[in-house]
Amino acid sequence: MLKHARKILSTVKRSARQYSTSSKDDSVASSIKAPDIIPIAFIGTGAISMYGIWSMVNTLIESSVMPINKKLDKLDTSLDKLDTSIEKLKTSVEKLDANIKRHLRAQ
Repeated sequence: MLKHARKILSTVKRSARQYSTSSKDDSVASSIKAPDIIPIAFIGTGAISMYGIWSMVNTLIESSVMPINKKLDKLDTSLDKLDTSIEKLKTSVEKLDANIKRHLRAQ
């Protein structure tokens, strides 16, 4: 990759010099020089690369969390079913307890 960068470096320098030459004094472009733009270009390139890295990491995290979320959802539905079964068992035990107490009083 550095070989390619070295090959195009002279072209970049030449075009930067071409666009940084002084033009009319009253124009806005005369105050903007290539050395002023280079740090901004580096900052933009860094920001783009950081966004790319962040998006890759974010995608990896989301893809690794999805199976866990599915398993947790299944576990949650199973726990809901267990809660309803426990409530049914409680009512059955209360009915049996009431029947036993009634049967013991009758004796």
